Amino acid sequence: MAAPAAVKLKATLQKLQTHLQASGRLSEVTIGEPKDPPAGVHGAIFLSGYRIVGTTLDKTIEQRSVMVQIYMNALQEPRGDIEFLMDDTVSELLEDFMGDFTLDGAIRNISPTEVTVPFGYQSIG
Repeated sequence: MAAPAAVKLKATLQKLQTHLQASGRLSEVTIGEPKDPPAGVHGAIFLSGYRIVGTTLDKTIEQRSVMVQIYMNALQEPRGDIEFLMDDTVSELLEDFMGDFTLDGAIRNISPTEVTVPFGYQSIG
């Protein structure tokens, strides 16, 4: 008996990228780390982890996690507005995801209780 083919995430990651770009909330969206400091509000999609949550007779049922990082220039002025812009962007993107629960059929569902949003700063470039 042949083993079932593994599910690949390429099409799902590309659909997520398209979904984020279509939101109009991000100036650019990449799959993977940006190589240069981004202009505007930039989104980057990363694989985060896989977890087997069940099995059937011939395959596993997997939960696949992705991470979307949001980048913006932390030195822009006025600096107090950076936190407001980040909060607005993240809140609106979460609302978008919950409204399109399956990314147009690309995934079974988004697990809203699994969503976490850590904030922080890092240097790029």
